[in-house]
Amino acid sequence: MIGFPPEETGERFRNVELDSGDYLAAGETNTMLLGHKIADKYDLQAGDVANFRGVDFKVKGVFKPYGGILHQRKRRGTTGNSADHRASEA
Repeated sequence: MIGFPPEETGERFRNVELDSGDYLAAGETNTMLLGHKIADKYDLQAGDVANFRGVDFKVKGVFKPYGGILHQRKRRGTTGNSADHRASEA
């Protein structure tokens, strides 16, 4: 978990879309944004309350799965290992 002023949310996560909920707003306290894997693992969604080290936080939003390079390779059916590379050359 990292903390930062809510007004920095848009700048820090400008390339990542929310799947549900909203970004943090200035003046909010005890709110959080979650990645989709953590939200799925703990069955949390926007609007839920999660307890972290004895403090309750409202889940303000959940990010969409990130489409990084590994995700793009999986969609194309490759993982980047040498066996996939040789197969694509054949």
